[in-house]
Amino acid sequence: MKNRILCGIKNAAPKIAAVCAMTLFSAGIANAQQPTADVVERLRAMGVSKDMKSLPSWAVPPGTHLSKSIPTNFPVEVYRSNVTYTSFVNSTNGAASAAASIMTRDQPGVVFQFYQSALPRGGWATQVPSAEAMAKIGKQGQFFMIRGTKDIQSVNLTITANKGQPGSVISINWFIDRNANKK
Repeated sequence: MKNRILCGIKNAAPKIAAVCAMTLFSAGIANAQQPTADVVERLRAMGVSKDMKSLPSWAVPPGTHLSKSIPTNFPVEVYRSNVTYTSFVNSTNGAASAAASIMTRDQPGVVFQFYQSALPRGGWATQVPSAEAMAKIGKQGQFFMIRGTKDIQSVNLTITANKGQPGSVISINWFIDRNANKK
């Protein structure tokens, strides 16, 4: 399917992009300004509730499963300490992929230390950017990245300070790397 749609893809259908934006805003994840009242009203007219408790059928792209909870068989250990919010999306046909978002009251450095131990414990080979690279990005102690590989699986984690409240936002993107055996 040409338009497999997830948050962040440039040519996302306007309605799906709106749902993604509202999900991020309602979870306190988005770093941009809250949508204006007229935008919220237009979304409500399309059937999207502000708190994302109800989604119209058009908001779930074919071949995609959305959930507020992360399944127990998720291939990466899930951070569980002081969690205030979780969401999960995965493909149900085509290339295997999944994404989880977790909000916790714990600081980014604490979460980063957890994953630096949890990933190797789960059999993942990990890479983190050098201190020099992270210094160029800035926000030391507020932003961390980890990449993991295991057989033909890949995972990318970002851990950022939560702008809306004390704590962190964890984004985990997992996928099957079809080119892994060709390397």
